[in-house]
Amino acid sequence: MKSFTLFLVCFLMTLLASGQTSFPFIQEGKIWANLTKTSGTPPPGGGEKAWTDYYKFEGDTIIQGKLYHFLYICEEDSTMTNWVMNDMYYYYREDSNRVYCYDWFVDNEIQIYNFDLQVGDSMFMNSLDEYAHVITVDSTLIANEFRKTIHFDYPDDIWIAGLGSLFRTFEPLIYYFVGGNSFELLCVTDSAGQLYQNPNYNGCYVDTLIMGIKETGKDKPVIEIFPNPFDQTCNIKISDNNVSVGKIFMYDNLGRIVRSEPFNSNPYIFERGDLPAGSYTLKLRSSNSVLIKNILIY
Repeated sequence: MKSFTLFLVCFLMTLLASGQTSFPFIQEGKIWANLTKTSGTPPPGGGEKAWTDYYKFEGDTIIQGKLYHFLYICEEDSTMTNWVMNDMYYYYREDSNRVYCYDWFVDNEIQIYNFDLQVGDSMFMNSLDEYAHVITVDSTLIANEFRKTIHFDYPDDIWIAGLGSLFRTFEPLIYYFVGGNSFELLCVTDSAGQLYQNPNYNGCYVDTLIMGIKETGKDKPVIEIFPNPFDQTCNIKISDNNVSVGKIFMYDNLGRIVRSEPFNSNPYIFERGDLPAGSYTLKLRSSNSVLIKNILIY
């Protein structure tokens, strides 16, 4: 009788585990607010500058027979009106509690989430070429439902099912305090309302002024483009002569990336190539700044 009771208990526990609710990560209508701070100490606290970027999925495409969703970003805009395609990784797909992004730099996809991980499992960190190990699995109450929560050892990342990393949502398992910057998930909302709010902050938008941080150091570099408008070539110059390496992204008026190339000299000669006439947004991303300028090709 005891053995039968034990068997029955084990069977019911297995049944309950297998029936655990699944929470999709990729959903249109869901918006993530991510906070970045330049600082000398990890979050919470510290910092010389702070800003909030928003992310959402919208639209899809087929790549090598698989359905991927476009990731859009709205940078430092509390009104969330200026959305463009994320210029790092912008194709994502989800399959069986695993999330993949298509890395167009290497023309291949990488797995960034596996929400089926259990204690003792490991996850390969592509950026660091090593493994992170799961040390605890518990649950977090989100919108009146308990969601699986995965804790890693080093880096000490935390994932919540359907929400992702509490530090770098779209680049998980990258140290949350990197290169003088720290990262935190501020909040997540969907069409029904707010799903998550970081307990260290109030609201879904934080910037330098709100945090009361006094900015120090040099003024932000300024980007100059001349001539503008232009026909075949233009010069791109950054006011900070220390900025000589980065990457240029060109967006059309629909927010799509139509060109990307290295920025390897200052000034830099940009060639029109096969871009049709029209208005574009040029974004230059370097190690310590993101500069944006509107340009016109005739």
